[in-house]
Formats: sequence, structure tokens, C-alpha cells
Amino acid sequence: MLQGDEHNKVLEDKIKARAKRVFELVDKNHDGQVTVDELVNVCMRNPDVYNMVVSTAKTTPGARKK
Repeated sequence: MLQGDEHNKVLEDKIKARAKRVFELVDKNHDGQVTVDELVNVCMRNPDVYNMVVSTAKTTPGARKK
């Protein structure tokens, strides 16, 4: 089982990989920036992207909880 810093590093790497994948899916015009409209439009049409965004928010240390 992973301990302390090692666990945090694994979690951080997973979050970064997921964020990169979401960014690549959302940046429709490939300009290196994601607008709110791009993100919302993709999330509305693609439940997988929406779930990645929501899942990342839930697993990010310090993320706002509802």
C-alpha cells in the first residue's frame, strides 16, 4: 500500500493525466486555450468528458465539496 508522499504523487500524476486528456478533448480549435464555451459544449455532448471533469474535481485535494 502506498504511504504519504508516494500516495500523493500517484494521485497527482493521475489527476494531471486526466486533466491533459480532458484539455485535449475540449480544446476544439487546438489553440492551446480552453474557453468556458468549449468546455460546456463538450460536457453537454460527451458524458465521458463531463464525468472526467466531475471525477477530477472530487478527487483533487482541497476541491470544493457540495
